[in-house]
Amino acid sequence: MATTSTNGFFWDSVNHDRIYDAGSFEIWLKKFFTSGVFTGDLLVTQSDALQVTVGTGYCNVDGKVQIFPNPTALSISPGNATYPRIDNVVVERNNSNRDIYLKIVKGTENSSTALAPARIWNDTIKQLVIAQISIPAGAT
Repeated sequence: MATTSTNGFFWDSVNHDRIYDAGSFEIWLKKFFTSGVFTGDLLVTQSDALQVTVGTGYCNVDGKVQIFPNPTALSISPGNATYPRIDNVVVERNNSNRDIYLKIVKGTENSSTALAPARIWNDTIKQLVIAQISIPAGAT
């Protein structure tokens, strides 16, 4: 399969003269959209004391697209007895699993000053941070 084209994108194939693959679409999408979500999509709201809900929506993560047709509930770990933390709600593209999903990335709890975890953006994992959650010390 070809990821580049000398014939232009996207024509119907006649006698197999046009062959496109996922990489072809990824290259094409990167020219029109940056990584992210559209306004109003994937809104994060608190649903319980230690749970958030990510609303429906569309995201583009470096040319790969995922549509979340249903709200997604994500659980948050209880707070540390002594230290606060900041968790990230992320859209994660995992090239090894060939999937895009929502998850909580737990922050560190080792200082009185909470810092959000750094997002991962490498050849295998790409994360879009869509919300940050402050977890006070002792939160249950």
